[in-house]
Amino acid sequence: RFFQRKGLYDQEMLIVGTDSHTTIYGAFGAFSPDIGATGMAGVWATGKLWLSVPETFKIVINGTLPAYVTAEDIILHIIGKLVRMVQTTRR
Repeated sequence: RFFQRKGLYDQEMLIVGTDSHTTIYGAFGAFSPDIGATGMAGVWATGKLWLSVPETFKIVINGTLPAYVTAEDIILHIIGKLVRMVQTTRR
């Protein structure tokens, strides 16, 4: 919260930390992975961070959703479909 209150971050920044709460900066538009102590030592020593960027894809939802369907319902449904798809393709 210190960075948030002081305005020391900006959207599209990369913020790294060793604390599991580091990822909260994603809520403000920054990319903020929890990299662990070894990863942070590497950042301090070299000023660089190695990240593995996964393949991305676009999901489009068409139509009108019922009033009782929430964003959480949608993402849980999508995650369930993706997990089944990965399990099927790995066999």
